[in-house]
Amino acid sequence: MMTKTELFLVLLGIKKTMTIAEQLKVTEFPFTIKDSRGNITYYEDSDKFWIKREFDSKGNETYYENSYKYWIKREFDSKGNETYYKNSNNFD
Repeated sequence: MMTKTELFLVLLGIKKTMTIAEQLKVTEFPFTIKDSRGNITYYEDSDKFWIKREFDSKGNETYYENSYKYWIKREFDSKGNETYYKNSNNFD
């Protein structure tokens, strides 16, 4: 049986892709992946909500995206000050 979300996507003609946890057959949540510095670069909960994140060499979050297709792009100067910001809602 399809969830309401899956049915909604089918009605919109959007093909559902498997989440990372589904591909890996993960059964314990929340599921996280960390980079070598301990930053959480992927998070997924049992409701299939996920977050992907990228960081620069100083640990600043430079990219964020979630399963609702919302994203943020950022750039930082050498002092860690944010110099660029853009999100999927077109707000700078």
